[in-house]
Amino acid sequence: MAIDSGKDAVGESLQTTSSVKDTVDKVDNAQPVQVLTRAVVVEVMYDLAAFPPDDVNELMSLCSAPDLLKTAPRNSIIARPITGGADKRAPEAKEKPTEEEKEKSKTDKEPVPEKEKVGEQGVLAYPFFPPHLCMPLKPGEQVWLVSDSPDVPNSVMYWMCRISEPDHVDDVNFTHGDRKLVGSLAPKTSKEKADAAEKSGEAASEPPPRSSGGGSQSQQISDPNPPQDATGEAESETVERDADGDGIDDLVYGFPNGTGEPDGYTLKEAEAYEDLVKIATGYNQFRPQDVPRYTKRPGDLVLQGSNNTLICLGEERGWKKDDNLEGIVVSNATETEQLIEQRKNNVWGSIDIVAGRGRYNWRFLGADPKDDPIAPGARTITNTPNPEGGRVPYVETNKNPQASSSSESNMYDNPAEGDPDYFGDAARIIVAHSSDVDTNFTIDGPGNTLPSPIGETYGSYDLVNKSGDNPSYVISKADEIRIVARKVAADEPSPGAPEINGSIRIIKEGAPDEDLAAIMILSDGTVQISGSRIVMGRTPDDGGHPGETEGPGENQSQPYVRYSDLEKLWQDWMDAMSSFCQTLQTHTTPGYGAPSPQINSAAAVLKGEIERTLKKQIEDVQSERIFGE
Repeated sequence: MAIDSGKDAVGESLQTTSSVKDTVDKVDNAQPVQVLTRAVVVEVMYDLAAFPPDDVNELMSLCSAPDLLKTAPRNSIIARPITGGADKRAPEAKEKPTEEEKEKSKTDKEPVPEKEKVGEQGVLAYPFFPPHLCMPLKPGEQVWLVSDSPDVPNSVMYWMCRISEPDHVDDVNFTHGDRKLVGSLAPKTSKEKADAAEKSGEAASEPPPRSSGGGSQSQQISDPNPPQDATGEAESETVERDADGDGIDDLVYGFPNGTGEPDGYTLKEAEAYEDLVKIATGYNQFRPQDVPRYTKRPGDLVLQGSNNTLICLGEERGWKKDDNLEGIVVSNATETEQLIEQRKNNVWGSIDIVAGRGRYNWRFLGADPKDDPIAPGARTITNTPNPEGGRVPYVETNKNPQASSSSESNMYDNPAEGDPDYFGDAARIIVAHSSDVDTNFTIDGPGNTLPSPIGETYGSYDLVNKSGDNPSYVISKADEIRIVARKVAADEPSPGAPEINGSIRIIKEGAPDEDLAAIMILSDGTVQISGSRIVMGRTPDDGGHPGETEGPGENQSQPYVRYSDLEKLWQDWMDAMSSFCQTLQTHTTPGYGAPSPQINSAAAVLKGEIERTLKKQIEDVQSERIFGE
C-alpha cells in the first residue's frame, strides 16, 4: 500500500485533462505505507475507575489524544512506537497549559508558557477486537498497532495483540521482547556476520548499513565465549552483566533495554522498562508465574490465559498415570503410526478445559526452581531484573536452558513440557465425541481407582467402549469437586428479586421398571436414590466387614430389610411369646396339680414387659429421614 495508490487509472484516462502516465508515475514513485507498527506498552487501561484522578491526568499528558482518553473503551492502551527507532525520535511530551494561562497570554500578549516535561509521548490505542474477544497484554510487553488510515498520521490507533517472539523469549505469562537482542541466540550484527565469514575463510561482503532502530550488538553479549584481554580474563562488560558470578549473562533472563548498550536502546531512557512497570497500574494487576508452554497440533484451536489456563478444541490426547515420560523425544501432540492407524476411522473431537498444567513442579513439590522438572512440568529459572528497577525477581519458565547450561539444545529439551497430563494436571473438564476416558483416567477396573464389584449381579466394570461403540464422554477431575444448586430468598439481594430454590438431578436414562437410575436432590432437601438395584458398602477384599458368616448375597453381601416386614415379624413373634406366657401363668405341675410359683412369676413378668415396653419400641426402630422400597 502506498500513498495515492488508490488512484483509478482507467477513470483518469477518461478525463481530457489527465495523463495516465502521470498517474502511473505518481503511484510508482509513492513511498510504501507502514501497516503494522511495533510498540512498547506503557499502560493498560483495563478499568479507568481503578486509576486515581492524578494518575488519569498523568496518562493524559502521555497520550497522543488526551481528550479521548476518558471515553476510551476498556482495555485501551498507551504505547510508545519503536519501529525504525521511532521512540528515539519522538518529541518530549509537555503539559497542556491551563485556561487561565491561555487567557493571560492573550491579555499580556505573551506566548503561552511551556510546561515542565512530564514524560514521553505515547499513542492511544483502542482494542482491535471487539469485547467478544479480549486479548491479554501487560505493560512492558511489545504490541502490534494498526491504523484505519495508514496514509495519514492518527492520534488513535488500534492494538491487535502481543507480538510473538523467538521461542527462547516468548512466554504466555510475560514476554520481554528485547531479550531476543542479547545472548548467544541473538541475531548477529553485520560486523559479526562479516567477522564470522572471514574466520571461516569466506570472503566477507561489505556489511549493509545498520538501521536506525537496531543499534549495535556487542560481541560480549552475543558470543557465549566472550573475548578476552591480554591477561586472559573476560572483559569487564561481561563481568558487569554476570552479577552473581554464575556464568550467565544477566540480560538473557533480565529485562534489557534493547541490547543493553546506549546505541542499541529500544526506548530512549536507559531504565525505561523498569520505570514503566514501576508506575503502571496494569502491571500490578497480573501475577508473574512460570507457565508451561503448550504444543498444539495443526488442527487445534487453542485459547490460553496468562496464568496456566487453557482450552483446546481439537482431538483427544494426554499422558496417563503409568506412562513413562523418561527419554521421550516428542510431545504427545505427535501421534505414532500405530495410533494413527488405530484412530483413522474414528471421530475423536474433544474440548479440553484445564487449569494447572504441569502441577508437579518445583513450587508444588517444595523444591528449587533450578531443579530438573518432572515431565510434563516446565523447566524454571529465577529471572534477573535490574536491582534498582521497578520489579522484583520471580520464577519464570526457562525457555532458554541452553544459556544456563541446563541443556545442550533448546529445541529438544523437555519435549513433553505442557502436554495434557490426565494424572497430574490440577483440574480438567473434557467433552469428547468419543474417547477412552476410562482407560486414560485409570478408572477402567478394580485395583485402580474403582472398588471391587460386589458381584456380576450388581453391574460390571468392563471398559465402556470395549464393544467398539465409541461413546461420548463428559468427565471432570480435580482435587475437590462441588456441585451447588442455588437457594436465595425472595427480595434478596434487592426488593422484587424472585425466590430461587434449586435442585440437582443425576440421571441414567432407561425404562422406569427396568434400568432407569437417578439421584435426585429436591428443593425441599429430599434425596431420592432410584435404581434397579442399589448397592452400598465394600467387599471384604476392600476392607468391608465380612461378618461371622457369609451373607446370602454375592461376594458375602448382605441384603437390607423393609421396615413393614420387620415390624410384622416382630409383632407376630411378640404376640406368640405373650400367648406362651399366658399359658405358663396357669401352669400346674403334673402329678401334683399344683402351680409352679417360679414359672408362673417369670411368665407374668415377661408378658407384662412385652405389652408395656417391647411392642412400643418397635416404632422407635424406624428412621424419620431414610425411606425406601
